[in-house]
Amino acid sequence: MLGLPVCSSKQWDRIVEKLEEHVTELAEWSCAQVRKDIEERGDAKCWIASFDGFYQTRGHYSNNSSASAHDFTTGKIAYFAHRTKRGKGHNWNGTSAGAEMDMLDEILAQVRKDGFVLQEVIADKDTSVNSTFCRHFPEGTVTYCANHSAKALHKQLETIKRNKCEVSDFFFFNKQLNTCKLVQGDSLQMQENA
Repeated sequence: MLGLPVCSSKQWDRIVEKLEEHVTELAEWSCAQVRKDIEERGDAKCWIASFDGFYQTRGHYSNNSSASAHDFTTGKIAYFAHRTKRGKGHNWNGTSAGAEMDMLDEILAQVRKDGFVLQEVIADKDTSVNSTFCRHFPEGTVTYCANHSAKALHKQLETIKRNKCEVSDFFFFNKQLNTCKLVQGDSLQMQENA
């Protein structure tokens, strides 16, 4: 990739240290160009973005994680953040899920500081995006990504399929009576809908 021969981990760390500043500078320049394009097309006060976090390795304790906010119209990255548990840039001690929300919080604060109004964010259902987003943009909307929603629904359906005779909580709605029956185990309760 870089035209370098195989090297030790110490040599690789030195290469990364030397390149880090330049890569970060290039990424920030690229994001600034995307934000400039958003402003020029008149979407800065009604911007729609997508957000997601990603990790070096799957699981709750990845050493490195990053997040990005993409312009929904073009798909280009407008903002990014990074968390690492080790090395020179060490800036995180918690879980990967916690890092994702911390990065979203950082990105949303920068979006607001830059004068953008985020009308809508499209995000996965894996995190507490809604509460973090609403702290910064209470007038905005969170839309859950269809792919993540479909995966979550599929997992729920698989659970029902495996446990065919076990339904712990289930709602039955009667339109004519405007009532909802909540079945919990063997008991049945009536609740009036507002």
